[in-house]
Amino acid sequence: MGHTILTVVYHLLNKRQHYVELGADYFDGRKKEIVIKQSIKRLEVLGCKVTIESIA
Repeated sequence: MGHTILTVVYHLLNKRQHYVELGADYFDGRKKEIVIKQSIKRLEVLGCKVTIESIA
């Protein structure tokens, strides 16, 4: 954890930027298709039949 914090601080100081919180679901949003596929596979392993519908 300490290494990660120091890495973030280094990059912020090096690029002279302010810290911006990206949110709890930032990485899920970036890899949405992968998260969906992994979730489907996990549910099928547990014995569920999965149908996906996008919300408009």
